[in-house]
Amino acid sequence: MVVHDAQAPANNSTFLWISNPAQGALSNRSQMAKGDNFLSSLLLLCMSILLEKGFLGGLLFFLFKRMKRKASEMLPCPAPAQSPAPGAGSQGLATASSAV
Repeated sequence: MVVHDAQAPANNSTFLWISNPAQGALSNRSQMAKGDNFLSSLLLLCMSILLEKGFLGGLLFFLFKRMKRKASEMLPCPAPAQSPAPGAGSQGLATASSAV
């Protein structure tokens, strides 16, 4: 309602519709950006998991190799078995028997 001096009050209703076609395009772009953001985050997550598994595998490999080397250093080396020379016969006590 509008009232002016020396005039009758005016009473009118009007609807104002504002449409912005670019707003719809921005909404679609933001949805696409969210999808791209999700995919890049998922890819980054997968790559970081694989990298972590690689580092863990390398560390375990290093530790097991080191443990194996330390264990072999701690064990005494057995002396090689002495085998008799071929054709030397027995090296035990020799006994003589006399035939009469």
